[in-house]
Amino acid sequence: MITMSKKLIYLASPFFSAEHVDRIERVEEVLFNQKDYKTFSPRKEIVLVPDSSEEDRNHAFNENVRNLDNCDLVVCITDGKDIGTIWEAGYAFGKGKKILYFCETLGGNPFNVMLAKSAYGIATSIEQLKEMFETGNLHNYYEGKIQ
Repeated sequence: MITMSKKLIYLASPFFSAEHVDRIERVEEVLFNQKDYKTFSPRKEIVLVPDSSEEDRNHAFNENVRNLDNCDLVVCITDGKDIGTIWEAGYAFGKGKKILYFCETLGGNPFNVMLAKSAYGIATSIEQLKEMFETGNLHNYYEGKIQ
């Protein structure tokens, strides 16, 4: 009997404010309920405090990079414009990973060209994200305004 392993999603997101946590929890709910995927969410796996030791910092960095290297898809929450999240997206693109951006607060605002062109898919609402996973159609192009 052949056992198919689940694909790995790496969830890149800020989680440093109540608004960030509310958003990531809603996205995690969608991702954690996917039967064909396993999700690695750094906020649930790695806890760093501001005065973490060098050993803990190295562990966090190395675990994040290892999971980025091993993932099949990166879901990247751009709301909050967190520099670490954007670093993860750039690293993932450089490694040839598929990136699905979740940008709930984009509205009619322009999207960054580097993110738009590196996107495998873009979701602007939790409903759209759910639908993309339900249908298996994670691939779409951004056709809105660019900055």
